Amino acid sequence: MDLDSFVGKRILVIGDVMLDKYIVGTVNRISPEAPVQVVDVKSEKYIPRGAANVASNVASLGGIPVLVSMIGDDVIGKHLSSEIKDNGVTIDGLIIDKNCATIQKVRIIAHQQQLVRIDYEQLSKIDVKVLIDKLSNIIVQADIILVSDAKNYIIQAIEAKSLLNARCGITY
Repeated sequence: MDLDSFVGKRILVIGDVMLDKYIVGTVNRISPEAPVQVVDVKSEKYIPRGAANVASNVASLGGIPVLVSMIGDDVIGKHLSSEIKDNGVTIDGLIIDKNCATIQKVRIIAHQQQLVRIDYEQLSKIDVKVLIDKLSNIIVQADIILVSDAKNYIIQAIEAKSLLNARCGITY
């Protein structure tokens, strides 16, 4: 498939989503409280990752991405859904779960060197019925299905045969 034939295709993107936060600054001293570097923050930026990044890339190439994933009912989830919507991604397939936290990875960088990464991951068992119901309503309209597996929870909840059954009526 060349890029021209990709334009205007409805592309279902299924997988785990997360929001990466980059804190960039400089280090000029050591903390008096502990022998650690003190980062003077100069900037912060947020980037959707995982299936959210894949869906954003689909939009930038002229496809019509529809993202199916799960986020928490939290500030990070709202920020992530806003970022991906701004990137031209349809977010009707996002499942908002009040019992989980949206995955976030925070990287602290100084002088072009990553000093530390902090992961916020409260993995929750996704309700397979809710996911399959969401997929059933969307998958039949998809020209292409992309699966982005970050090995967190979405893909563990379903199997490829469930996707084929929902899309093509194929059962095993």
